[in-house]
Amino acid sequence: MTQAAGTLIGVLSACLVNGFGMQQVSSFVVMQGLGQITVPVATGWERMCVIDVAGCTDASYNGEYKLTQVSADGLRVSFPIDAPDGTVQGAAITVKLAPAGWLLRFADPATNKAVYMPGTPQWAGHCLRVEDIAGTHANVRAYESMTSVDDGLGMFPQVAKLAVATWPKAISTLRPSRWLFLADDRLLYAGIAAGYAGNTSSVAYLMRWFGRFESLTPGDMHAITLSVQSTTSVTGGSIGSGCASVSEVNMQELISTARTPDGMTTAISGAVTLLYPYSSESGGDTTCGNATGLDVGSLVFAQKFLRHAATSYPRARMPAILHAMHSSVYSVVSEGAQVSLQGRAHKIFPGPQRTSGGMTGLWLCAIDVEGPWT
Repeated sequence: MTQAAGTLIGVLSACLVNGFGMQQVSSFVVMQGLGQITVPVATGWERMCVIDVAGCTDASYNGEYKLTQVSADGLRVSFPIDAPDGTVQGAAITVKLAPAGWLLRFADPATNKAVYMPGTPQWAGHCLRVEDIAGTHANVRAYESMTSVDDGLGMFPQVAKLAVATWPKAISTLRPSRWLFLADDRLLYAGIAAGYAGNTSSVAYLMRWFGRFESLTPGDMHAITLSVQSTTSVTGGSIGSGCASVSEVNMQELISTARTPDGMTTAISGAVTLLYPYSSESGGDTTCGNATGLDVGSLVFAQKFLRHAATSYPRARMPAILHAMHSSVYSVVSEGAQVSLQGRAHKIFPGPQRTSGGMTGLWLCAIDVEGPWT
C-alpha cells in the first residue's frame, strides 16, 4: 500500500473479495489425515491462515483449508483433510490465500471508488464506501444501503457530524506501508502501519474497522460500526493505541453505528465509545500489574465492548479483540507472535499510544486468528 490512488482498494479487494498470492502447486500429498502442499516460491503465510485450492482433477479436493503448520522456509503448508493417503492429481493445481467472502457491490476504477459489503447471508445491506484518492489517506463512509458507487441511504458518520472521515495509507513515498488485515464474513479489522513508509522502525498499526459487533440487546440488528480518523493526517487524530483501547475522550466521534438498538435513531456518532473499564491502553494497563517475569499463560486478557457514551451499559461485544490488562507486556510477547489465549490462537498486534503531542510508545492487543469470531 502506497500513497498512489487505488492502493488501499487493491488491498481491500484482495483480502475481502478475490484472495491473493496465487501460485501453482509443486505437489499436493495426503498422509494420515494431513494434507501437505509444496509451492515453488516462499510464502508469508502463517498458522491459521485460510488457503483456497483449485484445479484438482478430483473436485472434492478443491476448496478452503485452514493451515495448522507452515515450514520455516515458507515452501510447505499442512492442514487437516478427510481424504485417503496419496498424491492429489491435477494438470495445474493452484493455491492462494482465501478471501473473507465479502462482495464488491460497486466500483469505479476511473475515480478509485469502491463499495464493499460483508457476504454473510444474514447481512442487512450495510456497505463500506472507499474513495481511494492519491495521498496519505483515503476517504471512507458507511451506508445502510447503496444503489451505486455514489448513491446511498443512511450514511454514517454524517458529514454534518464529522466533516472528515479517513483511513490511513502511507505517510511517505519512500516505501510501501505495512498492513495486517483480519476479517470474517461480517467484520473487518484493518491495521495499517502508515509510518513504516517513512521509517522502517515505525511498526505500529493504526487499526480501523467496519462490520457488525455482537449485540447484547435482543433484536438489535443495527450494531454495525465504522471507525475512522477525523483528519487527513496519518499521525494525528487517530483512534490512538491501534489496539482499540484508548480512553473514551479520544474515541468520541471516531466510531459510528448505523442506528440505536431500537432502530429509531440513525447515524449515531460522537455518542458511541468503547467501554473502557481499565486503567490504560492494552499492554500498558496496570490493573493486573507489570508483566515482567511472567509467562504468557499467566497474563490476564479481557474482552472489550461498545456502548453509547450517555449510558453506562455495554451495547455490543467487540469480537476477536482481547485487552492486555498488564503493563510491559512486550517483555513477555513480541510483535507478530502467535500465542494461545483462552484456548484460541491469537496474534499480537502492535499499535501506538495517542498523546496530545502525537504518538509515543508501543502497546499491543491480541486478535483471534483461529476463528470463528461468533
